[in-house]
Amino acid sequence: LPIKTVSEQNMQREHWAVKAKRHKNQKLHVLLHWQEIGGFYRNLLSLPMHLELIRLSQRTMDEDNLAYSMKFVRDAICECFRPGLAPGRADDTKEITVSYKQQKGKPQSVIINFYKPE
Repeated sequence: LPIKTVSEQNMQREHWAVKAKRHKNQKLHVLLHWQEIGGFYRNLLSLPMHLELIRLSQRTMDEDNLAYSMKFVRDAICECFRPGLAPGRADDTKEITVSYKQQKGKPQSVIINFYKPE
């Protein structure tokens, strides 16, 4: 997905509206992609689920910043699996596990892989 991720912890001086717009954009990309994959794949994607989020960018981040930069992407994906919960609460389950990776490359994006735990 063409999602720009930044180190949220290092962007504390950023204006709240800029942050909110980026978070909304990240969530929108995930939800639009979720609608695109439609019926057949959606039946295969059920809980329990392991998500692998891969950040593709020119520069790498340390582990803490990597996980925090993907927070809103993770929340949006979990909301697709568990709709109707309060914002940010959908990932509060042991049925969804997440791992984070990163690779150098262009353009900046996020690759989402879904796996069934064994």
